[in-house]
Order: sequence, then C-alpha cells, then structure tokens
Amino acid sequence: MKVKYEILQLKDSEENRYKRFFDSKDLPNGIDDVKAENYRKVYENEIDTEAVDLNDKTAILNTLESLFTEFNTKEKPHDYVGHSLSVSDIIILSPKDSGISRGYYCEGIGFTTLSENSLFINEWKNNKIRENSNEVDKLQLDEIEKDI
Repeated sequence: MKVKYEILQLKDSEENRYKRFFDSKDLPNGIDDVKAENYRKVYENEIDTEAVDLNDKTAILNTLESLFTEFNTKEKPHDYVGHSLSVSDIIILSPKDSGISRGYYCEGIGFTTLSENSLFINEWKNNKIRENSNEVDKLQLDEIEKDI
C-alpha cells in the first residue's frame, strides 16, 4: 500500500517564534496551541508500506523514526524546502485513497498523535482545500488576463 506523507514546519512569523522547537507540553496550552494556520508544507512524497500496518503503533513509530532519520542524516531531496526535521514539526501520514490523515507532532523524544478527527487535521484539510481552490482561481485569472 502507498502512503502519502507530508512534512509541515512552522511558518516564519513573530507569533511562531516562541513555538518553534518546543515540545508540545512546553507550549502554554499544550498540543491545543498547535494550529494548522501556523504551518506550511515543506515536502510531500509517498512511501511503500506493504509490510506496515498503519493501525500498529510500533509500525507507525518505525515509519516516523525512519522519516525523521532520513530528513536529518541523509542528503535531502532536491525539492525539500525545509530545515532538518525537528521538534515542533509535523508529519502527516495519509494512506492513499483512504481519506484518512493522521498527524504526528515531533517531540524531543518521540511523537504526539494528532488523530484524523483532531482540530489540527480538520483545519489542515480545510486549508488545503482553500489553497487548491485559490490555485484554480489564480489559473482562471491568469487565463482571463491573457485574453485582455
């Protein structure tokens, strides 16, 4: 089975300055302070997980640790636009064609799960939908401007 993964990192802003590289427990409101609007996608790709059951916590942890290692020790893909994977970054795993997305907040040690029904995941999906519709609007506007 193919699983899409996205790597999200905090946007550069004054508001995020005091959230970057913090464990969720060190944020004033804990994991509730983790808002989709504060993040940007720095990379996405797919991994083949034939041998991985995404309902198995150990398998998920192994997948996350593998991605963490890949984006910290190996040469990063040419289209990766972020810093090395670190605390406060989020990895979203989405089994292809399932409609399910699970987010994982990188902690100093391990990950905190953001369930598929969490506020963060719902906000992220809504932002992606909005971004996609904005891209369509921009393409349509570009076409209109070409005609003028």
